[in-house]
Amino acid sequence: MKKRYIRLISIFIILLGLFLYFKNKPINYEIDYNFNDYSINEKYNKQNDYYSFKLTKNEYIFYFVLEHKYSNKRKLVTNINEEINDDIVCLSINTKVGETETICNNKKEYYLKTTYNDSKEVQSKYEDISIYDKSNTYYEWNGYGLTDIINNKTYNVLKKESYDNSLSYSKDEYIVFANYDEKNEFKLIYIFNTKTKKYQTIKLKNAISYDSYFQGVYNDEIYLFDRNKSIQYAINPKKKSISKTSNSEGAIYFDGSKTEKPINQFKYNDLVFKENNKINYVIDNGSLYYYYYDSDIKIKLTDNVQTIINSNDSNVYYLSNGVVYSLNNLKEINKLVESMEWQFHYSSQIYVF
Repeated sequence: MKKRYIRLISIFIILLGLFLYFKNKPINYEIDYNFNDYSINEKYNKQNDYYSFKLTKNEYIFYFVLEHKYSNKRKLVTNINEEINDDIVCLSINTKVGETETICNNKKEYYLKTTYNDSKEVQSKYEDISIYDKSNTYYEWNGYGLTDIINNKTYNVLKKESYDNSLSYSKDEYIVFANYDEKNEFKLIYIFNTKTKKYQTIKLKNAISYDSYFQGVYNDEIYLFDRNKSIQYAINPKKKSISKTSNSEGAIYFDGSKTEKPINQFKYNDLVFKENNKINYVIDNGSLYYYYYDSDIKIKLTDNVQTIINSNDSNVYYLSNGVVYSLNNLKEINKLVESMEWQFHYSSQIYVF
């Protein structure tokens, strides 16, 4: 009798465990429902741990994404915060998995409602550079290598001065650039590790022409296309390796999934990879916009932007009128560093880590 009782308890525990496992196992789902006069399309993407919410009311459509671990609950919206002022409608939502930013629509475009922290005092100076925020590390290209702006340390590697740093790319803790001491083409690539503060090199079997451009990152490798020789390369800064990834017919392209395009399309166009981040950033006519990974709605952040320095799902660093700003979690814009020189010379000159 006792053994039977123990067996029944064991079976019950196993069945309960299986029930809880399958109940809480992440799955992709999509559900439609109504809340406060808005039609809501709610999705979960288990591959990226993202919830997306598309809210529709009359001619207005608002789109939000929240990164959160899977919940077996559905219909997650608990409150819609709506502000209407003439033709401007601003919206944010509260959900069981977090709160969103506030997005506004003025019938012309979408824009983010945010705050500017533009009143910071100068904490220190390096030459003509004013530093307002020391929570990051800033590097500037100095013609011979890199300068750590806050610590006033230079890490030079070139023998000849080169203010053209157009063949440069930063990823994670690495800054990659060509050996500008070589003319017309190069057979050496420098990798600067911002953690160890040391240079490493990749020696090439075949020279790469300076008529090349960086395309982006795929599977932790930085892709470079040589227009002159119609060859694509993948650079792995961590492994200090480079490999050819094209043939006479085509090369790799990434726009959310890996594809292949004809080689001439890379040669006569700047085919830059489209990122598959939760949040992606783009400059259009001098204005900075962001859009979510599965939405075509562009949301304006600010105007008069010169270049995007670096970005990820949490932050974007950009240059405007010689000032480097950061936008953190789509909430607050902060003033970081400033230089009059950057109003005129800024291409591949500044790095933020």
